[in-house]
Amino acid sequence: MAHRLAWALHNGEWPSKQIDHIDGDRANNRISNLREATQSQQIMNSKLRSDNTSGIKGVQQRKYGWTAYIAVDGKSTYLGHFDTKAKAIAARAEAEEKLYREWRCNRT
Repeated sequence: MAHRLAWALHNGEWPSKQIDHIDGDRANNRISNLREATQSQQIMNSKLRSDNTSGIKGVQQRKYGWTAYIAVDGKSTYLGHFDTKAKAIAARAEAEEKLYREWRCNRT
């Protein structure tokens, strides 16, 4: 847990929450890349799951189109069913902008 130690040495106390690596690189323990985070915030900044087939977090292909969803604090919100992948991606991006703010993941 080198990132927790780096945080404690810099701030003079142990973190009260989890430590998030802003750029997603767990080896990058520069203090400018670390921030305290809840589990939900950690998930917002997570990388794309290996079983994702659309290439976009929260976007899934269905039999008759595409669906988009987003999760905050463990609660998943359905954003809608769309006839194109682009529309589903746009809905997901709009929801991220509203709900994730600075936690919005810039990686897919």
